[in-house]
Amino acid sequence: MQEIYKQHNSELALHTRARLLENAYLLEQAHRHYPALLKRQAGVGFDNRYHIRRYLFDAWTAQAWFNAASLSIFTPPARQDAKWLQRTLGQYPSNAQLTEKQLADLTQIEVLPKSSGFDALTLADFYTAMSMQIKFRLHQGDLAAYSAELNRWYQYREAISKITAALKQQQLSLPRLERLALGDILRPTILSQLGVQDMMHGHSPMLNTLKADITDSQINQYYQQHKNRFKYIDSVTAYGAIFDDKTQAETFYTQASKLGVKEAFTQQQDIFAAQQGVLTRQDKHKGFAYQLAFTNPENTLSRVVRTPKGQWLVVYTTSKRHATYPVDSQTVRYQAKNHIARELAKSQYQQGLATWLAQVEAKQ
Repeated sequence: MQEIYKQHNSELALHTRARLLENAYLLEQAHRHYPALLKRQAGVGFDNRYHIRRYLFDAWTAQAWFNAASLSIFTPPARQDAKWLQRTLGQYPSNAQLTEKQLADLTQIEVLPKSSGFDALTLADFYTAMSMQIKFRLHQGDLAAYSAELNRWYQYREAISKITAALKQQQLSLPRLERLALGDILRPTILSQLGVQDMMHGHSPMLNTLKADITDSQINQYYQQHKNRFKYIDSVTAYGAIFDDKTQAETFYTQASKLGVKEAFTQQQDIFAAQQGVLTRQDKHKGFAYQLAFTNPENTLSRVVRTPKGQWLVVYTTSKRHATYPVDSQTVRYQAKNHIARELAKSQYQQGLATWLAQVEAKQ
């Protein structure tokens, strides 16, 4: 990657080198703290070797190291049909895991023959690399899924045989490329584990550890520095009109827009009259109209809105009064702890990375 970028942009090449070095540091952190991630990121997904093959195959194709159209297509033998799949794999396990005996039996079945530089691929290795969704389809006898994934594996092998010369020219080895690919693949997950960045459905043990040590003094300091973040709408002043007929509601909206809101409401019952137009946060739980009054901007007449009960609503919000959550509220403590822990995680990460990079440079 770095050599390719050097040809076009030296700054980009430096950035790429920095990223590759950081990926190496992340892999070291995974070896030390999260070794299970090096094999698979999630039990329901593909294993990492599967992702590495896809990553490198696409990279080689993009760099035109070989012509993907020139690769031959592997077709399983005729005896490996849908019934064979169902008979061999049996019913899909309730815990999504095959027993040791089942895996041992699958190890005796070769699905790709031994070839130059590659051992024979067993059905056990093929099966365990797949995602939960593909495994389920295999148990159902989905021959199309089986053939597609087997061919993908076969073509990766064939691609390697075609890029041998390019690897030598770039002074690269396949194991090194696979490690570089793994670093890039695992980068978001490891950063999430270390608490440096967010990831959908991600969970960071590091952040949980840091949160547990945050003191009330730190929370109070954060609160004093970021009070504006803890403001909320405490009450609003509003008018509201509700109609059973949409046409009536639209007529009222037009009149209010032309004549003025206050003038229009003198001719229409105000649904907020009982509260004299002043709605508190507790009133938000009274229904859709109250929620709309809070979300509607100040000095704004809402468009005609259909309520969940099939009526038609028009709301005018005149003003909003804000308040600030107290320092000991759950809202403040939750947000403050999240922010403080995240900043501590980033600081620790940058310090650890800098120390590691210094050690690497000293060895070179």
